Amino acid sequence: MTRCDQCGARTGLDRDGSPLCYTCDDKAGAAAGRITITELNARLNVARDDYRRAMGAQRAALEFQRTLDPNNPDGSMAMQNANFQVELASTQFREALRRFLRALARRAE
Repeated sequence: MTRCDQCGARTGLDRDGSPLCYTCDDKAGAAAGRITITELNARLNVARDDYRRAMGAQRAALEFQRTLDPNNPDGSMAMQNANFQVELASTQFREALRRFLRALARRAE
C-alpha cells in the first residue's frame, strides 16, 4: 500500500495518478460540491432502516388483518397501505444502494 499524498495514511486509492486516502478524498469531494461516500453511506443506512420499518409495519398490518372479519375493509386498507410503504421504501433503498455502489466503482477506477 502507498501513503496518501495529503495526510500520509496508508491507502489503496489512487485519484488522478496520486495516492489519496478515503478521508481526504471525501474532504476534496465535499469541497468540490460532490456528495461524499460518507454521505452516500449515511443515506444508504437511512434507506435500509426505512425499509426494515416498512417491513415491520407490513407484518403488523397482516396480524391486524388476521384479527378482523374477512369482509372488514379496515384490514384490506391496512394491507394496501403497508404494501405501498414497503414498495416505496424498497425503491428508495435500491436507489441509495445503486448510488453508493456507483460511487465505490468510480473510486476504484
